[in-house]
Amino acid sequence: MAWMDERWDDAAALLWAVRRDRHLVRETSLYALGCLMLGRGERARRAIDAVVAQQFDAPGKPWDGTFRRTPEEGDPPEDAVMWIHFDPNWRQFIGTTFAMICDGYADQVDEALLRASIERCVTSEPEGRVSPAYANIALMKAWLDDWTGRPTFASTVVAHYFDDGGFLEFNSPTYYGIDLNALALWRSSDALAADGARVETALWRDIAAFYHAGMRNMCGPFDRCYGLDMTRHATPLGLWIWSVVGEARAPFPNVSERFSHPHDVCFGPTVAAFDAAVPDDVLPHLDAFQRERTVERELAGGRRISAWLSDQAMVGAWAGPTSGIGWFQHAHATAHWLRADGTVGWLRVPADCPIAATASPGSLEIEPLTETAVRFETSIPDDFGPFIVSTSAEATIVALR
Repeated sequence: MAWMDERWDDAAALLWAVRRDRHLVRETSLYALGCLMLGRGERARRAIDAVVAQQFDAPGKPWDGTFRRTPEEGDPPEDAVMWIHFDPNWRQFIGTTFAMICDGYADQVDEALLRASIERCVTSEPEGRVSPAYANIALMKAWLDDWTGRPTFASTVVAHYFDDGGFLEFNSPTYYGIDLNALALWRSSDALAADGARVETALWRDIAAFYHAGMRNMCGPFDRCYGLDMTRHATPLGLWIWSVVGEARAPFPNVSERFSHPHDVCFGPTVAAFDAAVPDDVLPHLDAFQRERTVERELAGGRRISAWLSDQAMVGAWAGPTSGIGWFQHAHATAHWLRADGTVGWLRVPADCPIAATASPGSLEIEPLTETAVRFETSIPDDFGPFIVSTSAEATIVALR
C-alpha cells in the first residue's frame, strides 16, 4: 500500500503507472480495497467513483461492461480488436474486487453504485467468450456469476483441472496467483467451497513441486511468464508465498528498487484479505529447499512437462503444443542457477524457437523442430553459469559442468 500511495494522483483519483504517462484503472480498484482495509474510506470512495466512470456503456458492442485500462486510451473504434483496443477480462478483475468491497465494506461505500457496475460486468459478458479451461478468468467468472445469483460453469472448470492434469496456463507464476485469489473467493460460496478446496489444495501441491525456496523462484518450463526471476519481477504468486513465509524469504522484488511488471504489486490487498490455505505437506517447500528431485507431468493435448531441481541449479522442459494463451509469454526450456553472490542467473529458449525439450538430472536436451537455429536468452549475455551449451544439427544439450 505504501508503494501504491506514492503513485496516487489525487486530482484524478487514480493510480499512476510507474512512468506516470497514464493512469491504471484495474489497479485503482485494488487500491480502493486496500484503502478500505486500512480505514481510508474517503480516498476509497473517490477511487471507486473514478473506476466506475471508466466502465463502458455500449450495449451490443463486444466491449460493453468492461473498463478502459487507462482513461488516456479513449473509446474503442467501431472495428475494435480485443486485447488491442480493450481488455474484456477487466469485467472479472474489477467485478470481483467490487464484490469483495460490497461483502466487507458495504456500509462505507455507495453499494448501489457498485452492484450496478457488477451487474453490468456480468450481463455484458458475451456467451461463450470465457472458456472453462481459461483458468484465471474462468475461476473469477464462476464466482462472480454465483455471487450475483446466476448458474455457473464451476463444475466444468474443476473437471478441466483434474482431467487435464493441471490448468491450461500451466506453471505460471503470474496466473497461479490469480487462480489462488479466485479460489479464496470460492471459499465464501456454499455452492463452490468444496470443489474450490480440492483445486486449491492440488494447486498448492503443484506449486510445491516446482518451487525452489533457496532460489526464491519457480522452476520452468512456463506456459505463461513475464520474467524468469521472481526476485526481479513482481508476480501474484510471489505475494501469496510472501504471505506465508514473510517478506525476507518471499520470491518477490525489493519494491524500493527498480523491478519489472510492477503493477502486480497492486494485488497485495486481495492476498492480504485471506489466509493462505496451504497444505501441511507444502509448507516446508515454501520455507526452504527440501531435496533434489525430478518432476514429470503429462497434460491434456500431448503436452509433456519435465523438470529437475537441485540445491544449486534447476532446469525445466516442455514438449508438445502450448496452451495458445499469451503465446509470446511461453518458455519452452529454462535453466536457473545460484550465483556466488546469492542472486539467480537464468537462461531460456524463447517462444519463437520451435523445439521439444526434456529435462533430466544434470541436463536439458533440446530437439529443434525447424531448420532455424536455437536461440537462448540469458540474464547476462556472457553468463551461462555452471552450464556447458553444445549444439549439433539434431539437438542442443545444456549440461551441468
